Amino acid sequence: MKYEIKSRFSGEVQFTAEIECDENAERSIKVGLAVKWAFETDADLMGANLRGADLWGANLRGANLWGADLRGANLWGADLMGANLRGANLWGANLRGANLRGANLWGAKGVAASHFDVRGYVGIAYVFENKIKINAGCRNFNISEARAHWGSSDYGDKQRGAEWLAWVDFIEKVLTARADLEAKKAA
Repeated sequence: MKYEIKSRFSGEVQFTAEIECDENAERSIKVGLAVKWAFETDADLMGANLRGADLWGANLRGANLWGADLRGANLWGADLMGANLRGANLWGANLRGANLRGANLWGAKGVAASHFDVRGYVGIAYVFENKIKINAGCRNFNISEARAHWGSSDYGDKQRGAEWLAWVDFIEKVLTARADLEAKKAA
């Protein structure tokens, strides 16, 4: 079947995907299949309305999702390594287990536009279900789990642990300030 993806900015059809899907399937599944088709065929995903897309485990390595609307998308386990998510709206997106290493998150909504690298070990902070999450290597932490991990007397490299803990403190302050600002704007 043919499925149209529209621009989040103009509402015009951005591309039409050829997907194998039942006509009665949920929109999230259709959008997810269309995005996968677009990625494989080099279609333009920049600024696309991909709200609620089911992209569980999708390979979107290096994808140009600049300004895309991914609110509420399921990106659980997706490979977004090196993807351009600049200015994308990721509020409510499920990023659990997603590979965001090297992704451009500058100006993205719903995530920290910050990542941290300690000797090749990269951490990325984001907000999921109004809670701060940290993806570091192959692990996902909340703030208290991150502090317990890097502050543990069992953590082998004390200097690296201290650097990680300083970054966790910083990211908590930044994301808390952003949440406060968003709450004020909404009021």
